[in-house]
Amino acid sequence: TRQDVLNRMSDAVKFAKDKGLYISVNAEDASRSDIDFLTEFALLAKRSGADRLRFCDTVGTLTPLSAFRYIKTLIDAVGINIEMHTHNDFGMA
Repeated sequence: TRQDVLNRMSDAVKFAKDKGLYISVNAEDASRSDIDFLTEFALLAKRSGADRLRFCDTVGTLTPLSAFRYIKTLIDAVGINIEMHTHNDFGMA
């Protein structure tokens, strides 16, 4: 369930942070995720100690404008550093 995803991610981040590690949380297939859940995921990651969120466009569906909108929404709502992982499946890079 979505709650299981949140719980497991939070537990893993806290465990790694307790070991003094720099934490980048992977949001796999983020570009096709529900933005409200993605925001909730990112907020919990930050509260749990994550240093950065990795936003993955796993199948290369983002356009430059849609990428901007997703990232702006997350930065405005969460205020976490964001790393991008993209693919050029549709020639939009």
